[in-house]
Amino acid sequence: VRPIRHDSHHNVVKINGKTDFVYVTIPQTASMDLQFAMKTMFADTMWTDAYVAENRKRLRNAYNLLISLLKNKLGDTVRYLEPDAGFFLWIDMSGLHRRITDGSANTSAFNNEAFWKDVLLQRVRCFLTPGFAFHGSQEDGWYRFCFASVDAATIEITVNRLAALLN
Repeated sequence: VRPIRHDSHHNVVKINGKTDFVYVTIPQTASMDLQFAMKTMFADTMWTDAYVAENRKRLRNAYNLLISLLKNKLGDTVRYLEPDAGFFLWIDMSGLHRRITDGSANTSAFNNEAFWKDVLLQRVRCFLTPGFAFHGSQEDGWYRFCFASVDAATIEITVNRLAALLN
C-alpha cells in the first residue's frame, strides 16, 4: 500500500477499495530565533518556576470547577474517569446514545459517537471529542472534555448546555 499525498497533515490510503485517511506527523524543527528565545526564557529559573506553579494552579481550578459542575448539574447522569493529572476529563455519555445500524444486525460505536458529536456540536453548541478519535476507547459513548484551554465561563456554559440536553 502506497500512501498518496493529500496535504501536509493527511495521507490518503486505499485498502481493499476503501479510502481511509491516515494522520501523519512530519518532523519539523523550530526556527533558530524561536529556539534562542525559548532557551533564554527557560534559562530564567525564577520565571520558569512561577510559570509552572501558575499553570498548575489554573489547571487545578479548572478541573475542580468542572467536577463540581458535573456533580451539581448532572449528578449520576454521566460517569467520568478521575485523572491523576492532565488537560482533559473522560466523560461517559453512553446513556444518550441511540443505536444506529448499518443495515445489518451490527451496530457501530463509530456511527453512534459520530452522530452524537454532531448533535452536541450543532444543537448544544459544544465540542467534546468522541472516543473513537483516539482508537483506545473500549466502550461506546466516551467523550473527552478538555478543560485546560478554556476559561471558567466556557466550562460552566458547556456543562449547563449538556445538562439541558440530558435532563
